[in-house]
Amino acid sequence: MEAAPPTYEKATLIDIWDIVARYVPSNDLCSAASVCSQWHMTFVPHLWGAPASHFSVENDRVYVALTKFKRTLQTARLFVRSLTHTLHLPPAHAEIYNGPHADWLSEVLDRLPNLQTLIVRGLPFFDHAALLRLPGLYVASFSRPATAVPFFGLRLLDASRCSNTTSSGLAHALSRLESLMYLDLSFTYPARDSVVLHTLGRLYGLQVLKLRGVSLSDESLKVLAESIALRVRSLDVRDNRITDRGIRILLDYCFANNDVVPSGGRSPALLPYLGTEMLHIYQGEDFEGFLRKSFTSSFVSRLAIEDVPDGGITHLYISANAVTVEGASGLVRSGRLHVLDLGPVAPVIVKHLSASGKGDGTDAVNVPGMEKLTPLLAKHAAEALSFLRIDHALVTKDVPVANPDEVVQGRVELGDTSLPDLPDGPVELATTSAHRECFEMPTAQTPRHELPGDPMQIVVSPAVNGPVYPAEQHQEPLSARRGSAFAPEVLISPLSPLMANVQFADGMSRAGRPRTYSSVATERKARLQAHTNEKHNLHPAMLPHVSTLMLTDVPAYTDNQELSNRLILFIKHCAEEAELAKTQAHLDYALPPGRKGHTSAIRQSMIKTFALRKVVLEIAPEPGLRSKSKASAWQHIDTRSMTEDRDSEALWSAAETDFSFFGEGEELNFPSLEPRRSANGVCHDGKEVILPGSAPPLPPPQTVQGCDRIDTVARISAFRTERKLAHRRALQDGGDMHGTEGYWDGVVQVVRPGSGTRADEELDYYGNACSNGYLYR
Repeated sequence: MEAAPPTYEKATLIDIWDIVARYVPSNDLCSAASVCSQWHMTFVPHLWGAPASHFSVENDRVYVALTKFKRTLQTARLFVRSLTHTLHLPPAHAEIYNGPHADWLSEVLDRLPNLQTLIVRGLPFFDHAALLRLPGLYVASFSRPATAVPFFGLRLLDASRCSNTTSSGLAHALSRLESLMYLDLSFTYPARDSVVLHTLGRLYGLQVLKLRGVSLSDESLKVLAESIALRVRSLDVRDNRITDRGIRILLDYCFANNDVVPSGGRSPALLPYLGTEMLHIYQGEDFEGFLRKSFTSSFVSRLAIEDVPDGGITHLYISANAVTVEGASGLVRSGRLHVLDLGPVAPVIVKHLSASGKGDGTDAVNVPGMEKLTPLLAKHAAEALSFLRIDHALVTKDVPVANPDEVVQGRVELGDTSLPDLPDGPVELATTSAHRECFEMPTAQTPRHELPGDPMQIVVSPAVNGPVYPAEQHQEPLSARRGSAFAPEVLISPLSPLMANVQFADGMSRAGRPRTYSSVATERKARLQAHTNEKHNLHPAMLPHVSTLMLTDVPAYTDNQELSNRLILFIKHCAEEAELAKTQAHLDYALPPGRKGHTSAIRQSMIKTFALRKVVLEIAPEPGLRSKSKASAWQHIDTRSMTEDRDSEALWSAAETDFSFFGEGEELNFPSLEPRRSANGVCHDGKEVILPGSAPPLPPPQTVQGCDRIDTVARISAFRTERKLAHRRALQDGGDMHGTEGYWDGVVQVVRPGSGTRADEELDYYGNACSNGYLYR
């Protein structure tokens, strides 16, 4: 979306060849661009827009093509060079490029004037020398006057995993890229230096900042927070060394005050800037993906989100840090986060003096974990949050209820021996008179009278069109009527928890009348109130705007069915809320008439009421297994070197593919020159694409000391399969008037350890795998 709307001719003109050019192979694009000038104007933008996407799939051919492209820039016309908006250089060893000179980066940026996206992820020659060759500030002197400093118009820079950079080189380069809106320096360790963090304050348009796995401490985070202030909206600081003190720093510097900036909820304050569709993207989990897709697909002059006033951080990724549940509660209480990635938090251990006097003199007591955040999420994050990644205890465990009368064995509370509060100034003593006169009010006898009563006449009206009988003069005395038939009727409020589990046909209320929009909303509140009274874990209605919920560290096998029963009950609650949202959407008077937009309007109305569409279960690794891949190199897990430092690990990683007569049973992965064949001899037609969420087959049930362990995923899968079959049978019988109990049309995805992407994100923007850091497939 651009700032200025297009002209009428441009908006209504449909170029058929421009649509066809998207499906033309790369070799044919070159031929089509040479037919005539009109075809040249149509096909050349698809050829020069993102050159790396048209090269071959083999490593050597990709690198040779990129080298030729760099040489072609010297002779290409400025008009053609201006059509390039994205340059993606795959990770490769410098020897394959025949040792590029240090000024290669400066030449690329100079000869591509409209380049807005540069991806150099893991590129070894994106180094200190190349960064310092960028033109800098020339100070005026007697022999040379001051010259203007060139600034490059890059909007997106991905320089993650660039191990050959330095802090001075990064600071110098970032000072020339002030128009950056998306910056990724994850696993680029010099980025943690204070010089680089101070330079980030010069990027006036920065919206997304990713500093994952650079060993950021609380002191470094304070420098960063002072630099970016309220400018950055999405911050990724996963896999660092941040504690609760760092959380307080972020809350002080990078979170806007609700009194100054509009609240982070679904308020219409941002609609004049964004509109409905862009507001949904801005507040959703695809905010970063939208920016990557926009800047890598075509030219973008200006986005509408750039005109929104600075509102501070609204998307925060802070998992894999030393943050406790107390620090996480501060983030939740802010009420401004739309996306929150907490993951499993560090446990809090409270130590008390031991009464026995044995051991170390202290008794460790584990306090409750993520389950404490349930009431805070329901109170402070219900309106703003749209994505949540958190520990599974939020759903599978109850909120601890504080009981002041609880007696703890082994601990005795001493009596209160404190002195009473004494006044500081002078006081006057009470009188010591021995005789005190007491006064009493006189009594008065008030006569009480009862009015005479008349007998009540009971008159029964005759039936409609029935005969009228004269009233009898003498009536028999009435006798007391007893029995259940004459018992008084008990009125139950619709908000009572007793009515929460009562099922009604679609379109009918409790009294048999047609249901209304408000009656369905009342029933939703009653169900939530009933759940809150009985259970204390998270209910899906507590976070109505969350579209994706990721639960981490879910045990694959348990000794009892409590955990799987809690997860199944959560899915049942999702089904109930989705059905009520569907019923409420059909009763919405604001829906537009007609068939064309009725279905989409109902879907949008359902999302406004209940937005959850995906639940992801991240299975925890087995306790005896250690992860083979580490999130960052400064976390020394499964290191190869004796010194366990980063430089030694880099040398070992670079030598993994070197030839050796002494193999350790590992498969050799040499670059292959044979077309459509990888290093392990398996043929591939095109690039290898790893689908996210792909998982290996389910393992067989385990047995520990003769006792079968319960497979959590198998029980959830069996429940989902049975409910889906029941729903299909209901559709065939035509009885799907008010939904099938327990059936939810949402997605329940299971992510096992080692499936899909690795912990250090080895997939590029096109979904291609980079093996061993440089083998591009």
